[in-house]
Amino acid sequence: MRWLVPALVAMAALSGAVLFWALGQPFAAGLFLAGLAAMLVAAFVIDRRTVAVSKSDGMAITKPDLSLVAAALSLQKEAAAVTDASGALLSANAAYRDRFGLSTSPLGIANDEDSAEALDAARRIALRDGLGSASGISTVSTPINVDLLKVGAGGGASLLWSFPKASKPNLLKVAAGRIAGTTGNRLAAAGVMAALINEEGILLAGNQPFSDRAVEENHEGPVHFTDLVTTTEEGLLRLKREGEGGPALRGVHVPFDPEKDSGAGTFLLFDATEKASLANSDNVQVLLELLPLGLALVDRDGRFLTMNT
Repeated sequence: MRWLVPALVAMAALSGAVLFWALGQPFAAGLFLAGLAAMLVAAFVIDRRTVAVSKSDGMAITKPDLSLVAAALSLQKEAAAVTDASGALLSANAAYRDRFGLSTSPLGIANDEDSAEALDAARRIALRDGLGSASGISTVSTPINVDLLKVGAGGGASLLWSFPKASKPNLLKVAAGRIAGTTGNRLAAAGVMAALINEEGILLAGNQPFSDRAVEENHEGPVHFTDLVTTTEEGLLRLKREGEGGPALRGVHVPFDPEKDSGAGTFLLFDATEKASLANSDNVQVLLELLPLGLALVDRDGRFLTMNT
């Protein structure tokens, strides 16, 4: 396109000549040529300025107005920050500073090596594709999710980091995973069967001994806990599947939420003739793990004994 400017200049000069000789308008021709000269000078100056602020790729590099960036971030309730392409912190809102500190960059909030690598990978992806994200990032408090958005282009690109609030976990689902997993296995090793039920009394999960002894093989669909047990005259329990000859069981109901008057919670069943006490240290630790709140156990002198996770 280098031929365009000379061609326009030639056409303008020809037009001036026509005005001067053919039409006999020397004054108009002079004004036209003077305007043409001014335009050429302005174009030359603008071109020189553009070259002075451009890189080898021909794109002007501008820095964001951090005062405007800060004002925009302040409108967002969730933690948010803007960094340069390398991840250096440029601006952050109050929610970010309260959560991660005044000068901590988003790349510095990770609490382990895997999370740090995930954040840096999300940064590189956002620079390449415009969007990036990372989930389950370990921090000094709780795991978080991160969303990234590329703002700007070329060497002047910035990154907008947002940290959406994590949705509250389904505590019943968490408890079900524990009953069917490690916690349930520890109870089984102590001779305790465990069954988690919801507010309607429907069985959600059970540890291996309970599933083997109480639930019919190849059973499909929901089952109520009351369909699996029966009560004796002494107030003990028996598993219906084992019949009247089955061993009597003692049952302990650990409510899921003590403040709610609902039946959701964990039933712990153990043989009524079992000599081993649920008060031994291993079983106490297992019981603490089942409760949906943080607890610590101390002796009468206040010395720490154990706690749940």
